[in-house]
Amino acid sequence: MSNQLRKIKALCLDFDGVFYPCHHIPDMHENVDIIHAQTASALFKGQLSFDDALVIASEGYKNYGDCITALALWAKENGIAPEDFRDRFFKLFHQNMHERLQQTAPKVFTYQTDLVSAFAKTSDNVKKGIATHGCADNWVRPLLKTMGISEFIDPDAIFSLNDSGFVTKSTDPLLVRMCFNAMSTAISRGGFVEDTMKNLETAKEHHPKLTTILITQGASVKHLPNYVDFQFKNLAEMNLAIHAAHKAPR
Repeated sequence: MSNQLRKIKALCLDFDGVFYPCHHIPDMHENVDIIHAQTASALFKGQLSFDDALVIASEGYKNYGDCITALALWAKENGIAPEDFRDRFFKLFHQNMHERLQQTAPKVFTYQTDLVSAFAKTSDNVKKGIATHGCADNWVRPLLKTMGISEFIDPDAIFSLNDSGFVTKSTDPLLVRMCFNAMSTAISRGGFVEDTMKNLETAKEHHPKLTTILITQGASVKHLPNYVDFQFKNLAEMNLAIHAAHKAPR
């Protein structure tokens, strides 16, 4: 275990469900669906009702794991080119989500002492970037700042779904490659940190030498699939393990 963790020179981290536990936000999935539907129905006023948009939001996350794909399919069926609205919707939706969820769960996104302390332990040995389906500018960067973690993340290695042309991580780990490239790190010396099994599976299929790390936010997985190398309860536990591996006698 220590040898494989020691070889990690950079971490590509997912954001939602990794930097914070989604279950700490009251009714998060329901709230996100509502914000999504409000944003979409306002953007397509007269073409898409709130109720229909709510169904698209709910089914979209269940089937595709992102906020865009299902809406883009609806748009195509109704003669609307997805490239005409994707970026605008993506940024506006995450701006609305940031405003709403900070009110709903302010403690989740305030200064995180334990996380800051854990990140500090690996700051000298391990670079860190982010590959997320969220929006870097209107969601990730503002929350990193309020959580006190911005200084530990390479600002040039934060990539969101729109940076990949909306290619999801479950389809192709393009965002992951972009992240490691920005950190000038070979994927064989990288660790990919996720809370979504399918994203880890796809990354491992494309890059067998990549170290894959599952964040469980509490409950451990009894029988890990072979495409997951490690599991940790949270980022604090993971950073402490990597710190110990780098400090262990060689």
